[in-house]
Amino acid sequence: MTGFRDVGQALFPGIPPPPGAAAVVSDLIRNMAVDPESIHGISHWERVAWFGAYICRREQANGLVAAWFACFHDCRRLNDGSDRGHGPRAADFLKLFSPGDLGLTRAEKETLAFACRHHTHERVTEDPTVWACWDADRLDLPRIGVAVDPSRLFTESARRVVRSPEMLSPDIAGSAPGGGGKRKPQPV
Repeated sequence: MTGFRDVGQALFPGIPPPPGAAAVVSDLIRNMAVDPESIHGISHWERVAWFGAYICRREQANGLVAAWFACFHDCRRLNDGSDRGHGPRAADFLKLFSPGDLGLTRAEKETLAFACRHHTHERVTEDPTVWACWDADRLDLPRIGVAVDPSRLFTESARRVVRSPEMLSPDIAGSAPGGGGKRKPQPV
């Protein structure tokens, strides 16, 4: 794996990583049950972070919460198949970290926990940050051969991405499975 400087830039696109981010991300990777190079590993986290940053800038949502969502939402998966409990496990694992460890307020950490807990079976919410998190994850479905259904997206920004297929490329964060390209399209 590359050093945190490279991973940190990919996981916190356009925002400075909080001071303790390297230690937290290292802890998440160390405690993963799935291979960090798997379909739910670091390259997926990087793409979700990129999509989250794109959406947050356009929807006035919290980019730091979305960046941490990218890191935490799949960190407690037991496998790369159907694992319905991974969201709640991620939210529970999040309890091990203080808001200060993540550079978040208590309210922001609660938003992050809600987004992680419910990302596979969305609950009713009007929170644009939660919507950004869920849409960012859903926009990475093409990596597993699943088309993104625009009717399942919460934000217009995410629907804009679906209308621009070049933005859905699995190498969008420079970490495509199988060693794809390093292209990083500019957000529109």
